[in-house]
Amino acid sequence: MLKLSNDEKDIPKNLEGGNLLDQPYAMPPKDLNMLLFTPKSQLMRDLAELQGTTDVQEGPWTRKSADKSCLVRVITYTKAVTKLVKAVKATEEQTYIKANGKEFIVFVDVNTPEVPYGNTFKVDLLYKITPGPKLSCTEKSAHLVVSWAINFHQNTMMKGMIEGGARQGLKESFEQLSDLLAKILKVINPINVSDCIRISRHMDSPRCKICSIFSVEVAPENFLDNTNGAKTIRDYLNKIEKEVGKKLNLQSPHRNSAFQKISGLPPKEFLISDFSRSLKRKMPLQGQLFLSARIVGFYANLFGHKPKFFIPWENIEHIHELFPSLGTVESPSLVIILSMGRGNDTRRQAAFLFSFIHFLQLNANRTVMVVWTKRKLGPDQRAQIAEEQQDRD
Repeated sequence: MLKLSNDEKDIPKNLEGGNLLDQPYAMPPKDLNMLLFTPKSQLMRDLAELQGTTDVQEGPWTRKSADKSCLVRVITYTKAVTKLVKAVKATEEQTYIKANGKEFIVFVDVNTPEVPYGNTFKVDLLYKITPGPKLSCTEKSAHLVVSWAINFHQNTMMKGMIEGGARQGLKESFEQLSDLLAKILKVINPINVSDCIRISRHMDSPRCKICSIFSVEVAPENFLDNTNGAKTIRDYLNKIEKEVGKKLNLQSPHRNSAFQKISGLPPKEFLISDFSRSLKRKMPLQGQLFLSARIVGFYANLFGHKPKFFIPWENIEHIHELFPSLGTVESPSLVIILSMGRGNDTRRQAAFLFSFIHFLQLNANRTVMVVWTKRKLGPDQRAQIAEEQQDRD
């Protein structure tokens, strides 16, 4: 939809008011562009809710009659009341001045005539999404820079006060956007870049032992001593089912035994579910993703070589989906990001990223994310499991 033929246009300089956001993310530029500017973006809905913005009316993207290469849309909304200003209406005119699949430049003209002296000025924003640092392990990254400026079209003695108020309001607004982005995307810094390149180069080496790269030491204390209580397991699965929206059956003793043999985990660890997955690399590695109450694991059999890793849920910092581009038939990818220092090399302050592409299994990604959020059983469940185990003994 946004592949405009305007490669000849240069990337404009940042606006003179300064940068409100300047950060690379582990996401291709076109995907970050969609996240921010696709119609009815969930991210922008979440931001509006966080900021108390109401009455959002989003117009469609249309081409300017004078310049067929530019897409324009108008968004109106009501800004929340503050200590200094009542709730006021605002209008944004957003214009793509460049969109070639790699670089996306959006100019935003913001008018708030109902604020004090609002008829004397307007605020301009410039979003620039360009290719970020090279990350072999995540394929591509994007660098997002948002700058601003204030333009006065009438003289006023309150210019300094207006500029100060606008600067503070924009700073707070984009800090909230930055926080939201950090919750769903991997933020890139120099440490992340060097570690990702190091891991990726090792993975692509002919002598690479994938198992040694992805293996994570699982301490015995990470597991509950008693997880054989069938009733408690069923209750646990029922809670997962309600959020996933799909029936989860108790696994057979044979499947549990196979899972425990592959993972090397104790017999008391029960399998919740497993899914076909491809580990996203230059050459996708097809295998099986396993879920239990304590860990997520991946196992493959590649011509007799059997790479695998098993990660305690508590060692995972964040899990999110990456959605494909419009017009493709790909399924969403699942990204699993480890907490700092939780990889194989704990001496490095690095966050490792795993991406999986599922095939035809519905609700698979949702199941993984729900199990992660419920990664710890409560005290009552622990006590009941232990009691049932003692009764059988």
